[in-house]
Amino acid sequence: GLGDVYKRQVIDLVKLMIRDSDNTATKMITERIGYGRLNDLFVEMGLLNTNISPQSFRLNRNLVEDDSYTTPEDVVFLLNRIYKGEFISADASGEMLEILKLPKKRTRLGVHLPDEFELAHKTGLLRGACHDAGIVFTPSGDYIICVMTEENRSYRMAKRFISHIARLAFQTI
Repeated sequence: GLGDVYKRQVIDLVKLMIRDSDNTATKMITERIGYGRLNDLFVEMGLLNTNISPQSFRLNRNLVEDDSYTTPEDVVFLLNRIYKGEFISADASGEMLEILKLPKKRTRLGVHLPDEFELAHKTGLLRGACHDAGIVFTPSGDYIICVMTEENRSYRMAKRFISHIARLAFQTI
C-alpha cells in the first residue's frame, strides 16, 4: 500500500544520509519531521547534549551562526543502544545497524582496520568539522568509537587524525 511505498522512500533517504552523507536527504527528512519535534525526540531518547537547527544545512562557515551541536557521549550512547538492540526495538536497531554497515570506501575510522574487522559507522563533514563514529566488530570483541574534530583548516589532516586515533584504538584490543 501507500504506507509501504512511503516507508521504502524514507528508508532510501536514510540510506543516502548514512552511506553517502547526503545532506539533501538529511534536510528532506529533517524538514518533514520538524526541527522542534526532532529536538524533543533527542531529549526523549536520552540525547541531552544534541540539538539541530535549520542553519545546519548552510554550507558557508563564515556566515552561519549555528546552534546545532552534539557530543561524543551522546553519539556513543545512541550507537550503544543500537548495538544492544535497544533503540526503538530490536528489529529497528537491526535495520539501523545494517544501514550503518552499508559498503562505502574505507576512510577515517576504516582506513587502517584489518579486513576481518567490520565497521558500522557514520561520517560527518561540514563547515570545518570532520567526524566519524561507529561500531567496530572484531574477532576478539566489538567496540564503539567516536572521533569529532572542528575548526579544521584541512579536511585531509582531520581525516588522517581520525584514522590515526582509530588505529591506536584497534591496536589496544
